[in-house]
Amino acid sequence: MEDTENDEPLKTELEESTFREFSNRFVLPRDDLWAEFDGALERAPADYRGAAIVFKGNIDSALTVVTIPFTMTYSEFVQSRFQALHMAEKIRALKPFEKPTADDDREAYSTASQRIDQELKTPKFISHLTDMVVQRLVDRSEGGDLKTASHELLLETIVMVWGALETLISGTLRVVLNKDPVIAARLLEDDRTKKHFPSKGISIDSLLSHDFNVAESMGDLLLRDRHFDSLPVIRDMLDVVLPDKGLRDALGSDELWLFWQRRHLIVHRRGHIDEAYLSKTSDKAAVGSRLSLSSRYVDSSLELAVATAAKLLKALSDKYGTSKR
Repeated sequence: MEDTENDEPLKTELEESTFREFSNRFVLPRDDLWAEFDGALERAPADYRGAAIVFKGNIDSALTVVTIPFTMTYSEFVQSRFQALHMAEKIRALKPFEKPTADDDREAYSTASQRIDQELKTPKFISHLTDMVVQRLVDRSEGGDLKTASHELLLETIVMVWGALETLISGTLRVVLNKDPVIAARLLEDDRTKKHFPSKGISIDSLLSHDFNVAESMGDLLLRDRHFDSLPVIRDMLDVVLPDKGLRDALGSDELWLFWQRRHLIVHRRGHIDEAYLSKTSDKAAVGSRLSLSSRYVDSSLELAVATAAKLLKALSDKYGTSKR
């Protein structure tokens, strides 16, 4: 491939046909998720930053997993291009009637490395390379195992992303209650939340494991074995612990409700649609059919989870003050 540093990116039919098919099945790597979240994280009280950092790592892990088909195929093409450049440089280094030396090989490798690095900075080369990756993935996924595997990967990513949000909320609530046990009492008394806790109370074994230090362990004790995989429970808990209009609106959105319902369907029915799911969502599908998600929906779910997390951090900052780092 020739140098095309100043050329415009290639325009191909992929943008209208093959790329549309690709965008239904595969997710592209991205680095534009975190602007709002990072700003909220920077301002968040120090005690709550740990759970937020874990959340970011979990989302990045989910994004790494779901983009594996693209990144692996992309790497294959880059490696193939490098091998071609390397071979060309080795041939150029040949001298008549002489065997190539170790220095010749190193020089050929170095020159090929510089050339591939330069090409990877060229918009036209990147565009052409991306087109080849897209075409290869679509061709491979027209039928058979890759098509099935790519869809399973999208479903699993929905579960991973919800799990990251659930872990953030759980970790945040634990810190709030550990720091202020009075709020724990409010949870047990408020009509919205007391129904979510067993009436038997905290066991002696649990108290013993925390050296009876209830004042600094209420979050750990009260939320022990408590899973936040229910959006209604999350809404109730945060409405009592951290009342905030922006957060309440985010948790009450139709998009988050659908995200949670789809996650629930994937976890409990492997994505097979039932009457309960249809009655709680606006989806139109046959009972017994498999939930079908596009990569664009997975992308939007990533954005939704990160935006919701940013609202949570902002609510914490508004209530407890910004970080003084």
